[in-house]
Amino acid sequence: MLAHVSIGEIHEDDLVRRLMKDRYWRSSVIGLNGIPHDAVDKQCVKLEGVPNKGRDKGDIDILLCAPNRPDRAVAIQVKMVKVRARAFSGGNPNGLGNLKEGVCQANLLAGIGFAQVYLYVFIVVDSREQNSEEASYAGAPAEFKNLIERCVSATGLDLDPRVGLLQYEFVQPTDDPPLGAGGSVATLVRLAQEGVQTGELTEWVGRVMGFRFWAARRHAE
Repeated sequence: MLAHVSIGEIHEDDLVRRLMKDRYWRSSVIGLNGIPHDAVDKQCVKLEGVPNKGRDKGDIDILLCAPNRPDRAVAIQVKMVKVRARAFSGGNPNGLGNLKEGVCQANLLAGIGFAQVYLYVFIVVDSREQNSEEASYAGAPAEFKNLIERCVSATGLDLDPRVGLLQYEFVQPTDDPPLGAGGSVATLVRLAQEGVQTGELTEWVGRVMGFRFWAARRHAE
């Protein structure tokens, strides 16, 4: 019997929280060209009150910006594709059908006008049972990799041209905690195209991030 929870059973919000809490993983996940190295973050940010939006539903999985620079916010939408143990014996990856929802949400964030918008596709692979005799960090089977790569491509997803796209595979090959002893591969499909935020959206980001200095400065102007 396996002692640790499967990485394929972790909820999307929990995986994001674990990644952003760990210094190594945080740097690896958000250390892209154009994202400030000193960025602060908020997770699961509700879109309540955001300007340029017809309805106050949905959220931003990760909202980033440099301290007191809400005018250059980075909004990240996350979707997971799960390759659980049963997928190795005739099953299929789980979550590919949810990518369309992620695309819609990322396109919505681009339409709202955040300076940068990304769609992150996190592929989590539990290969512990498959590796019962010898640990392998290869991750998903080749046919799954090909299928996922076809789906997670600039042409396979109908993303707004401004939206960046990152694919990140996390492998749990041994009976260790998720994101412990394992392998990972990041593939940057394309960088986000930075735009100029409106003053209203910047004010909203400043309030959400709790930048009192920014708010005070804006009121003084």
